[in-house]
Amino acid sequence: MASEAQDLTGFRQSELSTELAGQWRRLTWAATAVALLMAPALVVWLNQTQGWSWLWSILAALGAVVIFRGVVDLVFHRLIPRPSLFGLESQQLREEDVVARRRVWFWRFWLKVAILAAIIALPILLFANTGVLAQILPLFVVLTVFMVMNFLILFGPLLVMNLSQIQAFEPGDAEWGVKLADVRGQAEAKEEVRRVVAIWQSGEAFERAGGKRERGLLFLGAPGTGKTMLAKALATGFNSPFVSIPGSGFAATFIGIDAIVVRVLARRAKRLAKKWGGQCIVFIDEIDAVGTRRSVLNPGLGGAAGAHGPANVHELLWFGPTGALNPSGDLILENHQWRERLFAERAPQVNAGSGLQARLNGVVNFMFPGGMGGGGSLALNQLLVVMDGIDNPPFFKKMFTSKLNTLLDGIYIVPRTVGKRSLRLPGARPRKEQIYFIGATNVPVERLDPALTRPGRMGRHVWFRTPTKQDRLDILDLYIAKVAHDSELDTDHRREEIARVTNGYSPAMIEQVTSMALTIAHHSGRESFGWDDLVDAMTTLEAGTAVGVDYVVEAIDRLKRHRAALTLAAGDVEALPFRSGAFGAYLSFGVLEHFASGPRAALREACRVLRPRGVLIVTVPAPSLVWRAVRLKRRTLGQHERANGYYETAYTAIDLTKHVSAEGFEILERHSVGYDFTLWGLGRMFRGPGYYETNRMATTLGALFARVLPRSMSFATLVIARKRAAA
Repeated sequence: MASEAQDLTGFRQSELSTELAGQWRRLTWAATAVALLMAPALVVWLNQTQGWSWLWSILAALGAVVIFRGVVDLVFHRLIPRPSLFGLESQQLREEDVVARRRVWFWRFWLKVAILAAIIALPILLFANTGVLAQILPLFVVLTVFMVMNFLILFGPLLVMNLSQIQAFEPGDAEWGVKLADVRGQAEAKEEVRRVVAIWQSGEAFERAGGKRERGLLFLGAPGTGKTMLAKALATGFNSPFVSIPGSGFAATFIGIDAIVVRVLARRAKRLAKKWGGQCIVFIDEIDAVGTRRSVLNPGLGGAAGAHGPANVHELLWFGPTGALNPSGDLILENHQWRERLFAERAPQVNAGSGLQARLNGVVNFMFPGGMGGGGSLALNQLLVVMDGIDNPPFFKKMFTSKLNTLLDGIYIVPRTVGKRSLRLPGARPRKEQIYFIGATNVPVERLDPALTRPGRMGRHVWFRTPTKQDRLDILDLYIAKVAHDSELDTDHRREEIARVTNGYSPAMIEQVTSMALTIAHHSGRESFGWDDLVDAMTTLEAGTAVGVDYVVEAIDRLKRHRAALTLAAGDVEALPFRSGAFGAYLSFGVLEHFASGPRAALREACRVLRPRGVLIVTVPAPSLVWRAVRLKRRTLGQHERANGYYETAYTAIDLTKHVSAEGFEILERHSVGYDFTLWGLGRMFRGPGYYETNRMATTLGALFARVLPRSMSFATLVIARKRAAA
């Protein structure tokens, strides 16, 4: 029953709307008839009484009829409601409603213009002197010119600096020497991009079959994995114009300039697309600079970086210099987040200024969200609008068509149709040019604004991964072939070894390593680089410039077999002042004195600062025969802790393996070392003049012990271990 009542109500509403529309039609006809009946009398009056010619009298009467009809329409629409055409399928009623609304808008506009002109002109004509007007009017023109010039002087250079970062390349101009085949290690990404670009360039059959071309691509991946390189390859191989701009090109000091940059970018791309057949690619590198979530861009406009809630408990509970969870300071949770914040707290702090300065900064951020105090979101908003409006009709063509049709409807003289032929300009059609967008970023996609990454904009996400071993072999074939190198590096064994030790390297890192290796070779007077140069280059890349520390050469050589990086000298391994995952390898000698509480703390801290599959090399005290004898003597004499430089605790191979494995490492090598130093602890007869230096006798006997009693006479155990990938 309720459904029937609703249907009946809708039917009655449609009937009422149709009837009201018919009454409106009859009312407008009646108003037109009244105006036309009055027109002959007005023509005769103008001709006979005012002395006008018949031609001007007829034209004036026609104008009066038009004005009368316009005023009548304004009055009628003010007093009588218009019918609702919702749910009606009558095309005639819809066209009549459009014409009526256009006429009302037309005459309302000119009525406002007439009232404004009267308000301005009447006082001037009544009270002003003609000579004064002749002096004042030029001043208004000069003032307007000066205002425009001041605006250009203030904002012009800033706008030019932004616009200069927009680089447009026509077909044949974009030649970076990069081809699609040069992008190695990203086979899946290249294939995905190839499919999309092929549809971009010639997808007419695809669209006829019902498909819709992608509007944009988003390249995601770690730095150096080939995102920008693939974009350059597209610019070279895609036979269409290519426009590029970095994300920083949208940053502006004053509000509005960033939005202007986006509009200029879109206009230039449209112009190039129209010139070169209808397609153009816009590449935005580091798009996270403009495409970050709008909720974190402008605190002054309601956004806040912390809008998604705290990441961990330490953002809510942090008491005292040690970061305790309670005010008394006796409850401390030592985890990764605690350590990172403690590191940040101990870093030098920037003076934030007074409370008044903070308030002023807040006002500035609110008034100038375009960049003063941090990048704004106007560029992002404008970019989203531009990406949605690429298919819109040309602005000036659409405006001209609309205004002309409104004028023809508003003067009541020209009918809309004569027979089946329309006397109005057809509506402007959308552009045929297609603008496609490509963005590249190395931040997680969750940090970008969802409106940017949704389907229809940059909804096609292409992931660039870190190369696998086979990918690295392919990358090595490209980059090593470009630089002079020894023939040894072309063997399968060496290529396999290079691919293995460069685990985790991006293509850019591999290219840099080969160039650095050649630099080292040229500095040594050689024309080509070899394996040792490559290892030194990897060491420099991962660990920085080498520091002159006297390490054990044997240990370094063994470490280079697994990882070409020496990153850390001896230090307090239980409180390393380094961030997590900072190093590819960790070389530590001199940690023995920190094993008073056992090696677990030292191994745990080493695991923290190493990246996954990073290499650790460390010496651990071994229970030699001399160590046992010295410990027995010390206990007999009642000595404590240590005697003659020997330590209380030593670790067997079984204990050492257990500790290392428990802290997330896998042992690669284990060697007994320090035979001469075992004798050093027995007395001065085995000691040299230097600090902890042995003499020739200790060295000779140590070499003998290494052959005869390798396990029983070693001072320490040298361990080389690798951090597990999942650790």
